[in-house]
Amino acid sequence: MLIFEKVGINILFKLYEETSYHHIKERLSGVFANLTQLETENCAKLAKLPSFVNLFKEVLLNYSQKKFEISKNLLMMIANVFDVDKSLSSLIDCFEFLLDCEREEINCQVVRIYSNIIGYTKEWLTDGYKPTEGLKKI
Repeated sequence: MLIFEKVGINILFKLYEETSYHHIKERLSGVFANLTQLETENCAKLAKLPSFVNLFKEVLLNYSQKKFEISKNLLMMIANVFDVDKSLSSLIDCFEFLLDCEREEINCQVVRIYSNIIGYTKEWLTDGYKPTEGLKKI
């Protein structure tokens, strides 16, 4: 049985979105990262949730507030999801500046995200990554 089904992914997301406690968000972001790494079926479920898109903004918000552990965990989860489902890969343009991040753990996860979707478009194969207005699948 999938852990997300047992616990209830919507409950976890609601708790993450509604809490104002930093340490709870930090723990939940770690749970998301671990659950998507342990069970790839979780990645597909997560990518289909409307709340998934909000996590991209959460990464940037937490990074700007120097809450690096939350950002790292959310980036890890996003990388795990993109390893399985690349359908929302046009959203990664917002992470481009993090490719030069001096924090190694953040940089590593952003590189994983980009690596998981490299080759997804014909343009990337020939010209390398450039910000997009939407992707054309091969």
